[in-house]
Amino acid sequence: MKKILLISSLIISIIIAMILPLFSVKGVATNADDYEALKIYVFKKEDDKKSQELEDWLNEFIKEKINLNVEYLDKDSNEELITKVKKELSIKPNKYPLVIIGSNYFIGFNDEIKEQITEAVNKYQEHDSYCNLVTKIQNEEDITNCLTNNKGIYNQVEYKTNTPWLLIGIVVGIVLVIGGVIIVRRIKK
Repeated sequence: MKKILLISSLIISIIIAMILPLFSVKGVATNADDYEALKIYVFKKEDDKKSQELEDWLNEFIKEKINLNVEYLDKDSNEELITKVKKELSIKPNKYPLVIIGSNYFIGFNDEIKEQITEAVNKYQEHDSYCNLVTKIQNEEDITNCLTNNKGIYNQVEYKTNTPWLLIGIVVGIVLVIGGVIIVRRIKK
């Protein structure tokens, strides 16, 4: 009986030591050098109330974030670029402001758009890299990767094993084995 308890405790300890590291969370960049800076492109119309509200909000929003840049582009001065971007993303309406993050876009500005932009920025910053569609179009580079890789970012869940969790798992496993041995000895008495 005591051998069964001891072996059971050992097996449970090993399983816990192996599973515990899987619950670790992927680290988020805390240093500006850790990841490529995420860039938000805002195509706007001059003297447009919604464009100005978006710009004011983004200027405050980026103060709370690291590794995030915003580039404001006037619709009239960047007509060729915006036409190419809209064509590649199949954007039909001619409404502004137009926000591009990776290969995701947001048209207009209201509370729902604020939430969507915040979610997109958070999701993109959780990943090691992203494909900057607007820059690739500006540089006349192949954008195939942008259109496929970025689309899945909202559905991706990544885990990395962090050494501290592995060590904690081992310590917990050892404690459980010792606890099992103590219980077996008490049962024997």
